[in-house]
Amino acid sequence: MATDDPLAEMDSKRRKAARALARIAAIGLATLILAGLLGQILRARSVTAALLVYIPLPLVGLIAVLLDTFREGHAFFRPRFGLLALGSAALAWSTSSMTGSGVADRRSPGDREVSILHWNVQWGGGLFRSPRTWQAQCEAIESREPDIIVLSEAPAGDWIDRLVADFGPGAAFVGMHHDPRSPYWYRMAVCSRWPLKLDRRLSLTGGSGMSVEAEVDGRPIRLLVVDGISSPTRSRLPFLEAVVAACRDADSAGRPFDAILGDFNTPSRSLGFDALGVLGYRLAGRSAGGWRGTFPSWLPLYDIDHVWLGRRLRLGSCNFFNGPYTDHRGQVVRILLPEETRE
Repeated sequence: MATDDPLAEMDSKRRKAARALARIAAIGLATLILAGLLGQILRARSVTAALLVYIPLPLVGLIAVLLDTFREGHAFFRPRFGLLALGSAALAWSTSSMTGSGVADRRSPGDREVSILHWNVQWGGGLFRSPRTWQAQCEAIESREPDIIVLSEAPAGDWIDRLVADFGPGAAFVGMHHDPRSPYWYRMAVCSRWPLKLDRRLSLTGGSGMSVEAEVDGRPIRLLVVDGISSPTRSRLPFLEAVVAACRDADSAGRPFDAILGDFNTPSRSLGFDALGVLGYRLAGRSAGGWRGTFPSWLPLYDIDHVWLGRRLRLGSCNFFNGPYTDHRGQVVRILLPEETRE
């Protein structure tokens, strides 16, 4: 019915426009949620499916819940509270898959606890890195009193020397970095309170890696440190298959890796990680207490930095942390070396 009141007519138009915008937003959110859930089911079987995995379901789900709540369940035409149900499903899925169990292995008499810290420090402080930013990161590392430090996107060697010096006498450092002419940049570093040996460098399809042996009171721990190329249009499966092949080769040689760790640039939901589980490796982050996302640090929606433990090691605890001047969260994994590994 037409009205002669211009203010009432203007208000009616505003309400209609708000309803239309809410429905457009609801359709967009519902599409994103369904696509994201499909990506979780497909588990990065292809490049397209991998892109769906990166839809931020927790954030999209929360926005959907808030919108439908504000619209009193009428964001959709039908059914009422349909968008709220979809948003709740996205939040439930994200919470269950990205929250650690907090369950660790039982400690046995004679176990030797060793703490391993992994962190992508973004070259020592990001785009505006300086000795000051690196010093702040070193303080964050040292405050957690790790025994072994594994860094992705590590700073230059002379900066690492300062961290090693703070470790005390007997500390060691090994590293590996990209060719200056290469478009793919990486720098991996391992620091330890005890002797270290760089066994070999690995050229992995879609990334790089290095085999490192750390000695802990005469007991060796073999590490495979990896870095995956970050490219949204590149399948991660060849990289993960190359990592698994390196693990199989190490097993066949009688020198299996005790831990595989680094910035994989790949969520743990990816199909390629299943083969690591078949070989007996398990993701330490799944036993962490609380949210286990690592990127971006200010809103960690994705778990792309991982520590996988082999059969020989038991898990004492895993804790994630935020540190300064980087967009990645770090993690401290406390492992238990059984007494029999002295041999």
